[in-house]
Amino acid sequence: MIIKKGNAVDIKMELKSSTGSPIDDLASTTGIIFVVKTAKTDADGSALISKAKTDMTIDDPNTGNIIIPLTSTDTNITVGTYSYGLQLVYSATRQIEIDITDDSFTVTQDTVRG
Repeated sequence: MIIKKGNAVDIKMELKSSTGSPIDDLASTTGIIFVVKTAKTDADGSALISKAKTDMTIDDPNTGNIIIPLTSTDTNITVGTYSYGLQLVYSATRQIEIDITDDSFTVTQDTVRG
């Protein structure tokens, strides 16, 4: 994923199971967590960007489509490449980490700056 530093962007994702089927029970999640971190091993509390289910739009809970809005403040981080992750929370004992094949979150410099 590549974004421009300081630009607002809507990240659209279609969440699928390991068999390729849409995750069709998003409405029953108690939380969805999206984080961007300097390193995968960093604690979630030190994430550069963190969004909760209440920040997102579940575009279609039956097809796994979600939209994660990032503000210009969210993306105003140092140009570089980071890791991102997504976790679905159904209960305190049932949490599913979404396997992202390429978890690179690259921030590039915006060409026009004010």
